Amino acid sequence: TSADEAVAAAEEMGFPAVMKIVSPQIIHKIDVKGVKLNLADADAVAKAYTEMIAHVGEVMSEAEITGVLVRGMIPAGHEVILGAKRDNVFGPTLMFGLGGSFVEVFKDVTFALAPVDEAVASRMVRGIRSISLLVGARGPQPADLQAIEHCLRGLGQLVADFDRIAELDINPLIAGPANVGCAVADVRIRLS
Repeated sequence: TSADEAVAAAEEMGFPAVMKIVSPQIIHKIDVKGVKLNLADADAVAKAYTEMIAHVGEVMSEAEITGVLVRGMIPAGHEVILGAKRDNVFGPTLMFGLGGSFVEVFKDVTFALAPVDEAVASRMVRGIRSISLLVGARGPQPADLQAIEHCLRGLGQLVADFDRIAELDINPLIAGPANVGCAVADVRIRLS
């Protein structure tokens, strides 16, 4: 991957663009400044590429950097996390909570056995302590809770159907306002 390839990808995807470092050793890209948002044009993409590769190479010299991922920016929304893990005793399990860096700070999550139906998905979403943030307390538009629940049901069915999935994290899932839906911003899958 080169700065020129990153620019070409951004021009194909459209501006503004987002760029993320790609490395099997880097799970939390934000922690190493491996994410650049709102890149407005080709010059911004080229500059971001050069800065990101240099910085990540300095702070994580042991990491194998396989390239960068360039995509169009996802509209703003509420960041949530959806996770799945195959437990040796219980089988496939699901996790839901506030996403992005909030999941590490607040540890406000709910769990269920997969797959889940509408009622269980609803209880998972509404069961976090910070549900008031998702329903629009203090200003932002309410998140599309039905779309989040739909994603939880789909993830639950996926891990129930494919037993090679050992772990799967969608963080963040960007939940737009009602009737807008959700978009996956980042995903990590570990197969057994």
